[in-house]
Amino acid sequence: MKEYITIYQIGPLRKVERFQVKPFTVLIGESASGKSTLLKMICLMRYLFKMANIRSYLKHSKITNSPFRLRFDSMMKKAGMEKMLQAKSRIEYEVEMEDGTAYVLRMADNKLEKLPVIASRHLSFNKVSFISENRNLIPTWNQKASQNAGASLGFYFHETNNDFVRASDTDKQIDLNYIGMSLAISHPKGKPTRYLLSPKDKRHQPIELREASSGIQTSASLALIVKDFSTEYSFKPVGGIKSSKLIQ
Repeated sequence: MKEYITIYQIGPLRKVERFQVKPFTVLIGESASGKSTLLKMICLMRYLFKMANIRSYLKHSKITNSPFRLRFDSMMKKAGMEKMLQAKSRIEYEVEMEDGTAYVLRMADNKLEKLPVIASRHLSFNKVSFISENRNLIPTWNQKASQNAGASLGFYFHETNNDFVRASDTDKQIDLNYIGMSLAISHPKGKPTRYLLSPKDKRHQPIELREASSGIQTSASLALIVKDFSTEYSFKPVGGIKSSKLIQ
């Protein structure tokens, strides 16, 4: 499967012409040049393509009334990106299957064109996750979760935080070999989840993740989410509760 995106006049992005999103893609550029905007738009279009797959599945199952109502402007507002839209903003997202069949999603004039019907042989269901640039706040945020009730740091932060919490739903230990440490997760009764970092060479006492350096807080949180996405996710309910998510 090949994936392409074309973007005109969205935020700092003036023109992105049929950019191919490969399985491993690295974006390099100056600050405020649009790297995060491009990634967020790719995630948004992947989400819409997932919804196209769900709608197509329902259609193939003879269920004619879709329970989903999709408005592009509402989704941009929820993501805190509505001010990036301009009168001439346009997006085209294309997914090309191995047999050459292509499905295209388009947005113009702030409206999303009717989603394509995906053939049964091409149906897929994926979970997309954009890891927020504010991820270093996650350990402290969770330590003070009861105090933060009702507070908001934006859609992408809370999506990332929800992934982090879901990845922490059981007691476990994560090896952080790249920094010579391990992360132990426990759930003391009546208290916030505890994240304890321990050096493998025992050069110092264990410390709380929220007390570690900003770089370790960021990388450890990311490592936990990625491990959960890549090894523990199942779309099938387990005991009535879904486990975490697949990484895109």
